Amino acid sequence: MCVVVSPSNFCGSVNVPPSKSFMHRAIFAAAMCCGSSILKNIVVSDDILATLNVIEKLGASYQMIGKNLKINGGLNTLLKPNKKLIEVDCFESGSTLRFLIPIAAAFGKSLEIKGKGRLLSRPIDCYIDSFNKQNIVIDRVSSEKLCISGQLKAGTYFIDGKTSSQFVTGFLMALPNLCGKSILKLKSELCSKPYVDLTLSVLKSFGIDIFKRKGEYIIDGNQKYKPGQYEIEGDYSQAAFFEVLGCVNPISIGGLNLKSIQGDMQMLKLIERCGGNVTWENGLLKVVPGNLCGFCVNVEDIPDLTPPIAILACMCKGRSVIEGISRLKFKESDRIISIVNMLKNIGGKIVVEGDRMLIDGVEAFDGGIVDTYNDHRIAMAASIAVAYSKKPITILNANSVNKSYPDFYKDYQSLGGIVNGICLE
Repeated sequence: MCVVVSPSNFCGSVNVPPSKSFMHRAIFAAAMCCGSSILKNIVVSDDILATLNVIEKLGASYQMIGKNLKINGGLNTLLKPNKKLIEVDCFESGSTLRFLIPIAAAFGKSLEIKGKGRLLSRPIDCYIDSFNKQNIVIDRVSSEKLCISGQLKAGTYFIDGKTSSQFVTGFLMALPNLCGKSILKLKSELCSKPYVDLTLSVLKSFGIDIFKRKGEYIIDGNQKYKPGQYEIEGDYSQAAFFEVLGCVNPISIGGLNLKSIQGDMQMLKLIERCGGNVTWENGLLKVVPGNLCGFCVNVEDIPDLTPPIAILACMCKGRSVIEGISRLKFKESDRIISIVNMLKNIGGKIVVEGDRMLIDGVEAFDGGIVDTYNDHRIAMAASIAVAYSKKPITILNANSVNKSYPDFYKDYQSLGGIVNGICLE
């Protein structure tokens, strides 16, 4: 589906959706409880639907009640080891896949896992290496299917923290279900550490205690996930697009937790550092334009912010440097390629040198055509770029926003955005 966004004067206030990262973790945690939990402030995107479908296939059930989600758990009692193959579909959700694999293995379930797009070609070597030692089989049947069988046992696991923190999260969610104590040791420095801190926070809310010390996590076995109520806070990774928009036209953003532990809050510090104005007033985050100057930022811990950061860099005077980009190759698209092509196609100036992007500011974008490569964050980045553009921008596969933010274009229009060529109902 194609969208044409046109230059306009953006203004007003928008409430961002709940954090997808928190939702994935809370849904899996609630599914492993004995009893029912209520998750408050839920929006079902394609990725969240993937996780809901998975827990339902594994024996839990759920019901949407307004914006709340009731989950009837019991995976820990319903999931008994057997050889019956269960078919699940993770769509394009990396979180769903990487959390599911160790959780299923903890209960000895045999799964046939399907996926779409680039999902099943994205790295899972961390699990393969760890599971081979326990005779757990992960078979990449095709680019759209993999199978897993075998029983995870308590023990010491060594994990590379460089590829994705999602592997660490998967183990941290699964290992408390096992009979004995486990130790998760990091073989390298952990990238995206804030996401693991987020995981530990969610687990604690569901009664799981994990002891963290330098380079490792100590996980006692025989722990029980405890049901309850849990409210999902607003998503700073989605707010980042509107924060960058606020560097062109004043924007207010609601639904965010000022004391959040989300790593993507770093966008606010970056905007202030390059000359934008950020304030909080009556629970609203306000971003106002300023005299923007080039910056240097490392995105190893905040990879999902790279597309809006790249747009921000084009708005700044002088050169900006984005470092730590190597892991962007393994996202929904190869985001190094997709960001480079996006900027070049609309009049940006960008060069990639090794593990960094060099971006020179421009007076304005020229407009043009952007191929999102079916990547939701490229679609949203291209949409906000039009605020700094002389001409319209055509966005291919714009419906990719449904992966994480189904109402993005409705919220975009509420701020004065001009959108043509898409069904908004």
